[in-house]
Amino acid sequence: MELEVTKFELDWFSFESTQARIDFKTNRESHFNILRDLIISIFELLKETPISAIGINHLCHYSLKTFKE
Repeated sequence: MELEVTKFELDWFSFESTQARIDFKTNRESHFNILRDLIISIFELLKETPISAIGINHLCHYSLKTFKE
């Protein structure tokens, strides 16, 4: 089975889509609301697209001074 992928990237966000999943990503906090509005607009236009789950992931990096920390 061949997996078809659509991928699109700008400097502030990336988009990747397969038949089963769509990922939108940004690492700029200043663009969180803009990306949210974009996602909402896309799915308002594509009302026939089934949505079975939504996930919001937040990634953070923490600096620790020692291994024990």
